[in-house]
Amino acid sequence: MISLDDIPPYIGAASHTECVSGRRLAGWVQDHAENDGYDLDPDFQRGHVWTDALRSAFVEHLLRGGMHGRTLVWNSPTYEPHGTLRHRDLPDTLVLVDGKQRYTAVTRFLTNEVTVFGGHLYDDFDDDSKQQMGSATGQLRMFMNVHSLQFRRELLDLYLQMNEGAVAHDPAEIARVRALRDQAAVPGDER
Repeated sequence: MISLDDIPPYIGAASHTECVSGRRLAGWVQDHAENDGYDLDPDFQRGHVWTDALRSAFVEHLLRGGMHGRTLVWNSPTYEPHGTLRHRDLPDTLVLVDGKQRYTAVTRFLTNEVTVFGGHLYDDFDDDSKQQMGSATGQLRMFMNVHSLQFRRELLDLYLQMNEGAVAHDPAEIARVRALRDQAAVPGDER
């Protein structure tokens, strides 16, 4: 017999969740990383594996009102206002942990690099549609979950917990990140 109490939770919990309008997506990253920078392509993330056809399909999904896939997961050790550990091993950088393909699809659509519904660019839409798409309740809104993990090993564990069972991740990708995690310092250990 198993109980929900027997299931280990994810590493940490998002310390902040925010709904961001489509047109503010890139600006949100800039605003929250002004002082410390940001990393949309950390070493543990897989490369840009979505084709333009997959990017188009995801944006079309959002424009049709689809809700799945709107959450992007970030980490910033200094994001939590009550302070950070002095002995942490992560830089202050805002890091995209999960959602690079989705973030890229939406931002490229908004800059007319991805087409939808038979070749239409963002600029092909009328002004009312653009306003509706870009609003905080519009079709391109995304949800930002920001963790404030302090250690690289914890960050890599979170990534692995979220992606090990995912069909979309090749076992070699998971093994590569597991090797990176195994090289990272264990929180509290002096190496």
